[in-house]
Amino acid sequence: PRGMHVTLSPTAPSKTWHGVFFPRRGAYLGAILRFTITFPENPSLSPELHFQTRVFHPLVDRGTGQVKISGERYAVAELLESLKAVFENDDVLDQLPEDQVADKEAWK
Repeated sequence: PRGMHVTLSPTAPSKTWHGVFFPRRGAYLGAILRFTITFPENPSLSPELHFQTRVFHPLVDRGTGQVKISGERYAVAELLESLKAVFENDDVLDQLPEDQVADKEAWK
């Protein structure tokens, strides 16, 4: 997606990708957010996305940096589009059920 750059890990290209997200609107406009995508051994599971940059956001676990995007199994493109939507569109967070929140302080 626009505003994101992703590269394969040189040591484990099939298991780990590294990325940078430059939000183009919303509260995070101007931020530079580094993240890692980790692919599970089981291909029926969704990849996990963790921020290396500390991020204060309702869907980001403050301790681990893991992004909590619920739903069905995500392909990488869908995961990145969902990430972009929750960071650039405040309406998405307004509709967020409490049981999907990873950081309750950021959700207030």
